Amino acid sequence: MYILLVMMLCPRRDMQEYWSNNQIYTNIEVKNTMQRDQFFQIYRRVMYGVDGQINEEFFAADDLIKNLDNKKKAGQKYTEEERLLKIQAYQERYNKEIQRSKHYLNYIEERFAGVYEQMVKSVEKPFFALDETLVPWNGWVPMKQYLPDKPHSYGLLARVLVTGRFHYVVSFEMYFGSKNDVSNSVKDLVTRMANKVHMDFKTRPCLVVDNYYTTIDSITSAHDIGWDIIGTIRPNRCQGKSTKKMKLEHTKITKLDAKFDLYLYEKQVKKNKMLPLVDSRHVRNKTRLIALVSRYLERVRQLYVEYYCGVDKIDALLSYIRFPHKIQNWTLTIFIYGLQMGILNAFALYKIQTTEPQSIRPFVEGIAAAYKKRFEARKSTQPQEQLKKQIFKTHSHVPIQAGGLCQENYKRYRACNNSTRNQCSCGFMCCKACYLQFLVLETIESVAKRSE
Repeated sequence: MYILLVMMLCPRRDMQEYWSNNQIYTNIEVKNTMQRDQFFQIYRRVMYGVDGQINEEFFAADDLIKNLDNKKKAGQKYTEEERLLKIQAYQERYNKEIQRSKHYLNYIEERFAGVYEQMVKSVEKPFFALDETLVPWNGWVPMKQYLPDKPHSYGLLARVLVTGRFHYVVSFEMYFGSKNDVSNSVKDLVTRMANKVHMDFKTRPCLVVDNYYTTIDSITSAHDIGWDIIGTIRPNRCQGKSTKKMKLEHTKITKLDAKFDLYLYEKQVKKNKMLPLVDSRHVRNKTRLIALVSRYLERVRQLYVEYYCGVDKIDALLSYIRFPHKIQNWTLTIFIYGLQMGILNAFALYKIQTTEPQSIRPFVEGIAAAYKKRFEARKSTQPQEQLKKQIFKTHSHVPIQAGGLCQENYKRYRACNNSTRNQCSCGFMCCKACYLQFLVLETIESVAKRSE
């Protein structure tokens, strides 16, 4: 956790640069906390477990893919059955990764919603902002999206619901493709995101959206469940017929402000009350309708400008805690994004409880320092005998001066470039091949001493 926070604060082009010998790119904190090979062994094997268990079929699909890849490297050709098996293995692994990612996201949403009900709801106004953002990712996956107006044009699409004042992330939903068990239509999306907030407010909650979510169907469905909507709308969204239940075929949508392209929708025009749909049938006189609607113009403009920037604020804060996005594993990208959302929510709670102005970077630095202190305390209190038992599982103790074959000033057996997995308490490291060679030399020396 500490290494991930340091990587967010000090982003690099590639994660291997944190362990580089170049003083410009290297990071001493990361280098002293964990070795590079150990970090990447954990990094390549990160996956979600459902209820603390990992299905063995997931590894079976990986083994099948690796065996077929090794066969191709050896110069052998695939049969037709093997080609179909490889495609099927990729599809099964992708579907299981989606299921595990959904399980992880549901767990995070439950935690976010619980904290919102306990600590944020009493001090936050019932105004919410709904918008979409991109999680930067440069790999390839079928659900990858392209949005040219975002800071990162390519990535994984996420819909985020945040509060209007303190920008607390109540919920966020990842887009896993059109052929998903969840409907991605605008009407169902607005209704689903609004239902994630419990309706026990003193006043009607309001959802501030952009022109993508502002349709007649989404407005009427949100009004049916007790929500108001303020947002912009495209001209082509007003031309089609609406539902027969509301009978809005002849409704005239009045444009209020050309600068903000802002519209106010009211089902009824009442004094000192703002509802989500403007219907010209309730007021026969057109000038009377414009006078009543223009009365709310300045108030609605203030609400839109004040509360719509919630998701944009989230994107701006995430730019200060970026993570190296050249990651091959997209499930790890979702895990990191959930971690970033948790940090932003912790920062929102900090702003609620204190009045001192503070930026996001010193706040994350404080979290990283707390994790480092906890790690050092746990490392110092761990008994040394238990540490030796953990190290001695693979081999016995190897002295540093093992037969005089070690390099000077290096606790490493010869100049081997293989990955280092074996290590003893004295700090001597060697790969499997070098360790076996050391055992052979040790036995030869012991036999020679006995013969003497």
